[in-house]
Amino acid sequence: MIRGRRPASDDKPILRLIRQELIPLNPPQLRPRWSKREILRRVDRGATFVWVPDGKPYAPAAGFLTAVVRGDELFVDMLAMDRAFQGAGAGGELLRRAEKYGIDRGCRVMRLYVNDDNARGIRFYRKHGMAAVWHESGIQSYVMEKRIG
Repeated sequence: MIRGRRPASDDKPILRLIRQELIPLNPPQLRPRWSKREILRRVDRGATFVWVPDGKPYAPAAGFLTAVVRGDELFVDMLAMDRAFQGAGAGGELLRRAEKYGIDRGCRVMRLYVNDDNARGIRFYRKHGMAAVWHESGIQSYVMEKRIG
């Protein structure tokens, strides 16, 4: 089940997911050393959708996606799933929800960065219709995008 972020109950699990699932994907020399405040400021920049197991709307967040509308672009800033739920389709649900959010706001393209050595992430995004359009060597990431509108 996907719902909007509830900061009081969701921020702690979101912080855990960022620290356990996202930050380790960065090469050691590029790993951010963000404080809790900096991470939450980044989450606050856009819309954050939370995934919880079906039938448990008050369960802790087991996944989340943060997206920011920038003109006609929907930028997916962060997407993370608890390892126990990876591969079960929840990440795809979050991505589809973000796509709808972007279309509803007039976005024509969905874009994100994925680390160039994150083969699993690249496969996931390709499976959902995204393509690598260029490589940012300074941050060792591909920019992937999908036309949505």
